[in-house]
Amino acid sequence: MDDRLRAGYPHIYAAGDVASVFKPLLGKRMRSEHEDNANAMGRHAGRNMAGDDAPFDYLPFFYSDLFDLGYERLGS
Repeated sequence: MDDRLRAGYPHIYAAGDVASVFKPLLGKRMRSEHEDNANAMGRHAGRNMAGDDAPFDYLPFFYSDLFDLGYERLGS
């Protein structure tokens, strides 16, 4: 998959938990398995399918809650 979320075949895009993208800062491909990333990737893939040609360079946001405890963080 390239940085525009194209899956390697004409007109086929990938997004969500199963899709990995190259992270230049870390120098490797990674998946971000969280709803925030899946939603952002889906919107971005949709825009690119509709004619936009922008790379996916989203910084994911993660959170988790367990009863009254929780955390939030940015990044992969």
